[in-house]
Amino acid sequence: MRFKILIFILTMIASLQAGAAIVITPAAPTDTQFTTISVQNHFGSQADVTSATITRNGNAFTIHQNVDRACGLPSDPLVASSFQVGPLAPGTYTVTATITFVGFPSPMCDTPSLTQTSSFLVSPSVPAFDERLLVLLVASLALGAIVRLRS
Repeated sequence: MRFKILIFILTMIASLQAGAAIVITPAAPTDTQFTTISVQNHFGSQADVTSATITRNGNAFTIHQNVDRACGLPSDPLVASSFQVGPLAPGTYTVTATITFVGFPSPMCDTPSLTQTSSFLVSPSVPAFDERLLVLLVASLALGAIVRLRS
């Protein structure tokens, strides 16, 4: 009987753990790529996103995510919210995600809000030449060199 109680208590403690991550896709975006910002969470218990929003102020993104969590159900689903923020101008961007727990209050699951922060860099894209343009450039440089050498 004591062993069952110990297992129950350990399960409840494990279900109170939470881990969150902000994921940027692609990991090193350029100014011509569509960028996606995701908040991915593992809570150690059954959980579902009830709402999620993103706002942008200059180079700062703020995400608010509401999560309904059932601490008595030891499960570990990936709870995620994704936002496509489009191509961004070159520069450094910050992301602050606040996860608020909503739903039926439980003394076993009285968890304060979580806040995660991250930053990422958007690089300028390097212009690439089409093969035909590259051949045209080489031909014009060669022609200019020939004209120069003949005179």
